[in-house]
Amino acid sequence: MQTKDPKQKKKNTILGADLTHRIYGLDILRAYAIISIFINHTYEYFPEEYHHAMRYSTQQGVPIFFVLSGFLIGNILIKSFKEEALDGKLLLRFWTNRWMRTLPLYYIILALLFFCTYVLHLAPEPDPEKFGLLEKSSYLVFLYNFAWEKFPFFAEAWTLAVEEWFYLLTPLFIFFFRKCGFSLRQSVLTTIILVIFIGTNIRAYRIIHNISITHQVLPNLDCLMYGILGAYINTYHNKWWTNHQRIYFVPGLILFLLVGFQWVFEVNLVSVLFASTVLSIGILLMMPFFDSLKTGSGIIYKFLTYTSLISYSLYLLHFSFFKYSILPHLSAVFGLSNMMKVVLVFVVTYALATLSYKYIERPFMNMRRKIKFLK
Repeated sequence: MQTKDPKQKKKNTILGADLTHRIYGLDILRAYAIISIFINHTYEYFPEEYHHAMRYSTQQGVPIFFVLSGFLIGNILIKSFKEEALDGKLLLRFWTNRWMRTLPLYYIILALLFFCTYVLHLAPEPDPEKFGLLEKSSYLVFLYNFAWEKFPFFAEAWTLAVEEWFYLLTPLFIFFFRKCGFSLRQSVLTTIILVIFIGTNIRAYRIIHNISITHQVLPNLDCLMYGILGAYINTYHNKWWTNHQRIYFVPGLILFLLVGFQWVFEVNLVSVLFASTVLSIGILLMMPFFDSLKTGSGIIYKFLTYTSLISYSLYLLHFSFFKYSILPHLSAVFGLSNMMKVVLVFVVTYALATLSYKYIERPFMNMRRKIKFLK
């Protein structure tokens, strides 16, 4: 009997990451999200007549990340609560896994930004009266934008605060309802309904009373719950999820474009109130289709998958660190044109993110596999 040489089977990897179990459609969403954020954060380098349209038409990036995170974490939570004993170790195991994935790079970038700002003076220092020791310390525990406007430092980190509070609170809600005698299915659905209801009403109350909701945790937690709803449907009503992807995709795309191109219409109280909800529902409706795209091939597949893999590093490195701390000095020395600034934001950040993924993110992800408690 002829045996195959193991070397003949080339492992499908990028940057050392095994792509066997990755879902290409979700990588497409993640790559689109980070690229749209890049464009949104560099719109001022383009001709002024395009600024308004570019700002509004590229604002779907963060909601995509939110719904996608909710979907992926929802699947993990449902599987964990099904398979593991209902005790404190279950929660601690989940939290530790998430923290080892997200916190090391976040704290390294945070320390780097403080060093660049207060030691190297590469970026303007925030007003000390508005950004004292208490405000600086809040970045250690993600309290810089819990129910108030974010502080003038590391601006893009507001989304990390939303996600970290989501990681903390969602399993606690599910755990609580399970302890109250609810089934897992009832606990997940009750948590979804409760958080969406609370988040939507907080947003409505604050908008009606002219209180800011911009870049805050509490008014945005419900966006991630639409991703959890997707995980719930995928688990408990799988036929709904798998049999009609194209039917869901069309209205989802319409809602996605309607909110994304709201710059065409007059932006008013109602549109601001429901934009997050409508956009999240639109993304949710499109997700079954993208979830069905398991793999791909060719240079576009490799680029989008590559971008998806390093998207977390791209997000944390491109704005406060490179655009506002490094790029102004490069521009002053070399007299960069606006188009060169755009190119540098993309090229340099991709290079830095590749190194970050290889030497920070992946080592910590690999470490999780070696810790017996986390398996």
